[in-house]
Amino acid sequence: MAKTNRRKPYYTLREIYARWAMDADDISAYVLEGELCLSLPVAALLMEVSDTHQAADGRIRVEPKGRQHQVGPIDLSRIDAYAVMQSGAGQIARFLSSAGELLEPIDEDGERHTLLVKRAQLVVRHDELERFEMEHDLGHASEPLPSAPVPSRTWPTPSARGAPARHDWEECLCELGAIAHDEGLPETQAPLVRRMMDWFSTTYGPENVPSESAVKQRVSRFYHRLRGDDPRGATPPPPRRRGPAPAHGKNGRANT
Repeated sequence: MAKTNRRKPYYTLREIYARWAMDADDISAYVLEGELCLSLPVAALLMEVSDTHQAADGRIRVEPKGRQHQVGPIDLSRIDAYAVMQSGAGQIARFLSSAGELLEPIDEDGERHTLLVKRAQLVVRHDELERFEMEHDLGHASEPLPSAPVPSRTWPTPSARGAPARHDWEECLCELGAIAHDEGLPETQAPLVRRMMDWFSTTYGPENVPSESAVKQRVSRFYHRLRGDDPRGATPPPPRRRGPAPAHGKNGRANT
């Protein structure tokens, strides 16, 4: 199958296999680790739309917003996507919009139901493809996919799109800063990595925890920079200024 060099809103798994020289098992591994988000294209599918937030007790609360007909790709959780990749199909009851809203299929009477999702139906959105290729250094200079302006949306947070929105690295760094300020740095970075993994799970839910390698990368940069052993943060000493050596007379005193 020829590789495409045309920008599309999303790409089939067959196109992804060819473009990245991967197979279904490779894609499944990235999906399960939360490093790649898979989506399902739908057309005018009636959904119950809800916002999610963390309550004071640390639990994730769901606030229904109403019904809406969804058009375009909707995202699967990594657990559901992995199950479909492995089994070839699966009954899915919950999805996420590109803005991170919870989507639940319903009928005209408001009764929730599941969707039969087949592996052949799964796609990767264009922005998710670009993010994954940048993060994993998968350059394709010979077959560029030109960026296009993102159309305006009615979502409350239009800049939040798919998997990246669920991994709030800015808030993660704020939490790391608070820990360092209140408790200081541990002897090694390993406890911080474990703590931030737990923080993501508690704050955003166990379905939205990034991979350990992604967390470790951010923690490592923060940890070493704060300790002062990050070579990028070190300031080189000023060069020593050398002037001409003074001439000395026979008595050992400098001539003036």
